[in-house]
Amino acid sequence: MNNKQFLKKAYAAAMVAVMVCSSSALFAQVKIGSNPTSINAANNLEVEAANGNKTVIQKANGNVGVGTSTPNNKLEISSGITNTSGLRFTNLNANSPINPSVPSNLGVDANGDVVIAGKSTCIPDYLLAVGGAYTNAPAGQNVTGLTDAVALQGIVSPSAGVFTLKAGNSYRLESALFSSGLNNGAGSGFIYYTWYNNDTNTKLAIASYGRSTQVNASGYDGSQPVCVGFITPSVDTNVSLRMIINNGQSGELQIYGQLSYLSITQMNPCR
Repeated sequence: MNNKQFLKKAYAAAMVAVMVCSSSALFAQVKIGSNPTSINAANNLEVEAANGNKTVIQKANGNVGVGTSTPNNKLEISSGITNTSGLRFTNLNANSPINPSVPSNLGVDANGDVVIAGKSTCIPDYLLAVGGAYTNAPAGQNVTGLTDAVALQGIVSPSAGVFTLKAGNSYRLESALFSSGLNNGAGSGFIYYTWYNNDTNTKLAIASYGRSTQVNASGYDGSQPVCVGFITPSVDTNVSLRMIINNGQSGELQIYGQLSYLSITQMNPCR
């Protein structure tokens, strides 16, 4: 072996030794952008913008942080602005069509982690109920005779004439009663009905009255006025339809149930 060959081999061996010995120092961390000589010891990679915002990759777990130097998930984004995610999908927005084959809804938990918030395969709540041939509705009491549900989805009736509405949903309530006369009533009076919060025993803030024309104890009036109400309860709330006689009479309104109905419809999409 001549001197030239020996020197080449010795040089190559020396370079390999240097690379092996210094690889941890040379390739363990990379810093790009502002403050190139300063890098968090916990990160393999830092890209720092002129305003100090950083994108990092952590050594221990490979977590990626955008706008944060200490990501606590595989990807964590900090926009630096309260109630702003900092995440944008350019080609997916509010005008994009819904994919019916992917029914899950995404949301965020208390830590800001993205989670499945619910399923959107549900059908909005609704109820349509009628009654039998004749039923009596005492003044000041809930109308209980319309118990034959011809359509029902998601609405529970814990007792006759009472219906439970779920917190956060918006509902439209409607009823039309075919009144055929007053029983056990003294004199005459206007008969009307409206929707009540059964838990607080108060009329709904947004509800109309359905009022028949004047009848007497033995007369038949046959009118069918419509009563409408709206409610968005903050807690699960029981509602009911109540019969009232304007002059405070006792007595009962006789209702022809087969021509009467009440309906409850959830107006907002499933949550």
